[in-house]
Amino acid sequence: MIYRVSSSNTFKQVVNTLFNLLKNPTPQGSNLLNGYPYRRVDFGEYRIIYQVQGEDLQVLVIGKHNDDDAYKKLNNNQSS
Repeated sequence: MIYRVSSSNTFKQVVNTLFNLLKNPTPQGSNLLNGYPYRRVDFGEYRIIYQVQGEDLQVLVIGKHNDDDAYKKLNNNQSS
């Protein structure tokens, strides 16, 4: 799945957050999602939904956190 970010600053935030998750997959402010084996972390106006398996970080969804779009994408990925 291809994600579009609105600016180079947002792209840098996404990349920094992903690298930080590789170092610490359960940072302060990350939460388990109810009913799923996944976690979420917010940064700026975006949310990353992910899971960690061993040393692997699997990113399922990157989306805006103030709407339900990220969860719709997650549900669409689960039904595929």
